[in-house]
This record gives sequence, structure tokens and C-alpha cells, in this order.
Amino acid sequence: MIPRVLVWQGKERSDIHNYLDTREEQMIVCEGSGANVVDFRRWVNSAMETLAANPKYIGVIWDAHKLSWECQAVLLKPLEETGEAKIVLVTEAENLLAETVLSRCTVERLEEAAGIGLG
Repeated sequence: MIPRVLVWQGKERSDIHNYLDTREEQMIVCEGSGANVVDFRRWVNSAMETLAANPKYIGVIWDAHKLSWECQAVLLKPLEETGEAKIVLVTEAENLLAETVLSRCTVERLEEAAGIGLG
């Protein structure tokens, strides 16, 4: 499955849950604003194992634009090798994500998505 970047521009997280049609308890989450590279690497490895084993879960990185460049580099190989795992990076500013991360994902701007009435 191709990883996704959702550009959400100040929407509520509940809007993202609705858009993804996923309950919070089905999400394996990481907060981009608080991630350090050691803990983030552990989270990525653990999340990828869980997502590969159980397709009902989705990996979500909130505020992905706040990830350090080192953390974004950790994502590169997992984004290429997702298999059926569902990974979503949620951001308010995709221009703060590395081009190498963006090139491995589809970018969806929620306000432009057809049939999405967020707000």
C-alpha cells in the first residue's frame, strides 16, 4: 500500500479519524513533535511489525512536519517497503517534509479531496 501524507490545515484529529474511517484504538500513533531519533527508530520498527501482522491497524504520525531530518531519514526504507501496511503522515505543512519522504508517498490535501466535508 502506498504511504500517504494528509495535509490537514488545523482540522481536528477527529476529522482525520473520520476521513480515514478508523477508530483511535486501531491506530498505532507517534507524535512528530516529541520524537527523538532513537525512540522514533524503535517506534518505526515496532509499528511496521504490527502493521504487517494485522491489516486492521494503521500507523499514523501526527505533526509529521515536526520530525527532525534524522527521524525523516529513518522513515525512508520503511516507506519503500510497506507491503500491505497502512502508513499515514499527518501534517499542516508538507513543505517541511523532506523531498525524499514526499516522493515515497501520495499527498492528499483534505480540503481538495472530493466529497470531504471537513470543517
